[in-house]
Amino acid sequence: MNELEIKPIKPVTTILFFGAPAILLWAATHYGIDFVCWLFGVNDLLSWVIIGGIFYFLLFLTSLIIIKKEGTELKLHEIKKRLRLNPISKQDWEWTFIGFMLVLVLSALIVYFRYALTNQIYTVPSFLDIKPLKPNELWILAIWLVNFFFNVIGEEFLWRGYILTRQQLSLGKYSWLANGLLWTLFYFSFGIDMLINMLPFFFVIPFIVQKRKNTWTGIIIHAAVKGPAFIFVALSMYNFN
Repeated sequence: MNELEIKPIKPVTTILFFGAPAILLWAATHYGIDFVCWLFGVNDLLSWVIIGGIFYFLLFLTSLIIIKKEGTELKLHEIKKRLRLNPISKQDWEWTFIGFMLVLVLSALIVYFRYALTNQIYTVPSFLDIKPLKPNELWILAIWLVNFFFNVIGEEFLWRGYILTRQQLSLGKYSWLANGLLWTLFYFSFGIDMLINMLPFFFVIPFIVQKRKNTWTGIIIHAAVKGPAFIFVALSMYNFN
């Protein structure tokens, strides 16, 4: 399958693809976490790791189901071709590094100016009350790796590999902007404070992926930003007091 055989995506369809998971994510974060905490007697963090892992696995599974329905054989080389998982060139690495640094620098500036104005820093989603992991709780990080894998792969396969490629056929050079805006709205359950801090993340990744026509660039930036950020917060390596 080549890119010319992929059909443009309608705006309503795009909104549904982002909107339905956004509602499920809101339900999972605002009701599911408390339910799992009550059911199993675990803390917020472990509950989110479990629920988030299931949720993002479903996104990953959805991406495979819809490309199969579209006509892609679920063979590795066909999946890679449809989702634009192309070999990473030197220029891809350069743009990936630039994108990663842009996210870090711009996000840091946003946090700095917000702190200067409000004297507050927001490092965790509004629905989580993360306490420092104790030595006997570090095993949670091992379970989190599964959550993390499907978070990155599931989102990038669906939002960039599937949707962005179709958006480019209908919106052209502005596809990354629409993709980033809808991706931001997808995370509305994380609270406005986190969304503001993450704005560079939401728009830089679609731009780089569209520029390079390679979903691997988004996967790498996504993983490089989210992975260390979660670990630092979970281990309380940030101390702003």
